[in-house]
Amino acid sequence: MSKTILSRLVENGGSIEALRQAASHPTLSHVIGLILDSDRIATQAAKPWEYKLVSEFVDESFVLRSSPWWASSKEWTDRLSSEYAQQYSYLATVALTGEGLDFFICEEDGGFRLAGAGDVDFDFLYRLFIEDKTSISDYNVSAPPTWSRNLFVNHRNWRAYSAVWNSSIENTEEGRQVKEWKAQAIRFLSYGESDIPRPGEVHFSQPESITVPRPDARLIAAVVATQQRFWANWTEDMVRPKSRDEIIPWILENFPGFSGADAAAVDRVACVIDRDPSTKKRP
Repeated sequence: MSKTILSRLVENGGSIEALRQAASHPTLSHVIGLILDSDRIATQAAKPWEYKLVSEFVDESFVLRSSPWWASSKEWTDRLSSEYAQQYSYLATVALTGEGLDFFICEEDGGFRLAGAGDVDFDFLYRLFIEDKTSISDYNVSAPPTWSRNLFVNHRNWRAYSAVWNSSIENTEEGRQVKEWKAQAIRFLSYGESDIPRPGEVHFSQPESITVPRPDARLIAAVVATQQRFWANWTEDMVRPKSRDEIIPWILENFPGFSGADAAAVDRVACVIDRDPSTKKRP
């Protein structure tokens, strides 16, 4: 069985008894219950699925991917709540910024369709994270919010998204495909679009396989140009370029015709810093 947040907590010397004593916490009872029930949730997550409620997906992701960095803090309840909330805000943000991850809605007949403008829950998220510019770290929930119980994630879409954005897949077939795309970007800037070969298939482990479409050459070129402009000489002791104030405006100015979502996607893939909260090491 995969490691869970409970097993990581025990490995790091955390106290299960302290969690049990806090199980009746007025706002954290759901999150603490997830941790204590980690084995069952991990077993559930391993079962085949096609569509899954965002609420269920996030609970499983929290159990399987989160780090118990909060356990050694005196304010551990507040930090635990923040860790859980960021699982939601991160997922919602990437689904709204044109990075390829989609949310779905279940129709009355049991079929599924893409969620988008005009759907109540999608519009709520758009106002919250795009119009009101709520940051990932400012979002605050300690139990599944209403929108997460109405929107779904698709398994194949999530696998494809992970293949492109996950920084820990370098030695896999998916990772080799992403590396090929970056090589294509260099060829595009060097020789022009006509000489970029068409990518082949990305084969996932059974029982699924999908074909990844040819990426937009201008988006690839923008990624390389952005890396050269902002990250080529950047080191961790330097001030980090700000997406909203510097990087995205530069992309929109230098690549006419790009939408805000295009620029946000370019910014994310060009960035050398891992922004996924589930992979960050906390003090």
